[in-house]
Amino acid sequence: MYSHDTAALYAASESSGHTYTSGYFGIPVHPGEDASAKEESDWWRIFNGIIASTDAVHYAAGEEPPRLAHLKPADLTDYAEVTVPAATEASYMKAVGHNRHVRAAVAENTRRATMRDDHQWHSATSLAAALDTALRPRAASLLFRLQKKHRDATRSTKLGTDQYDGHAFLKTMRAELAAGGSRPSKARSYEWHEEQYRVMRATKLPDGCSSQDFGDKCNLLDTHHSPYFRTLKLEAETLSEAYLSFMPAALAGDARRIADQLHELGKMNDPEEAKTRAMRAVAAAADPVAEHARLAMALGYGGRAPGAPSMPSAPAYVNTPANAPPTPGGTAL
Repeated sequence: MYSHDTAALYAASESSGHTYTSGYFGIPVHPGEDASAKEESDWWRIFNGIIASTDAVHYAAGEEPPRLAHLKPADLTDYAEVTVPAATEASYMKAVGHNRHVRAAVAENTRRATMRDDHQWHSATSLAAALDTALRPRAASLLFRLQKKHRDATRSTKLGTDQYDGHAFLKTMRAELAAGGSRPSKARSYEWHEEQYRVMRATKLPDGCSSQDFGDKCNLLDTHHSPYFRTLKLEAETLSEAYLSFMPAALAGDARRIADQLHELGKMNDPEEAKTRAMRAVAAAADPVAEHARLAMALGYGGRAPGAPSMPSAPAYVNTPANAPPTPGGTAL
């Protein structure tokens, strides 16, 4: 049943009704329609992270933002005007008052609907403007195609300027992303990333390298290459084997020992366990001088061991013929 407290209804609808959230600052320039798989993935990762806190992500999913829940229409199913009796009847004033409340409730629902529409369109045009800035430098053809497809003719005519639905832009872009795996650069990038993995396996880390060097190589595979494989698939046991293959040649025996232990424990399908054990073996065999230098740099000692005396600075040469001030006569000493 709808509340009869009209003041309360207005207070609820006004509490945050005019608070818009754009928040599209930081969207990078789009890499282009024929971008590589990694370029495209990096752009979408940043873009999705930015819009995740905006209303647009909800509208694009076909739902209203939770923060606008107070603008949902009230259920007036059983709340309608009644026939007003004659003025001489005792129920006359009660019926008049009831009908006045019903009309106020209907008007409030209409007002809430208008505010919801305003919020949605403000979000749509804000996103369209942000995408215009991101797409225009390197993906102008994509931008023009989206604008042609999702221009709101009614609003554009009414306002005298082009109005675009950014939420529709987003849905179209996501659909094209899902279907865009056969573009030339993306197809070539799949092959390149797989070739880089083969190079990584063939190029061993130097004997005595640090555990950080080994970890960096594993992270490079995880973040820069394996997500963009198409014919190769590294997961579970095959990923564990890849990590172990990155160990220096001098530790080939350790790599085999770790693999045997993991097989016996039934953990060869746990790549993190394989990487952790391999990293310990690499750290144990690392050059201590290089490890200490790396730790000193990481801790901000600039390569100087903690507590070691500072090297004396070079003496400052004063009044040498090259830098002595000129004599009153204008010649150097």
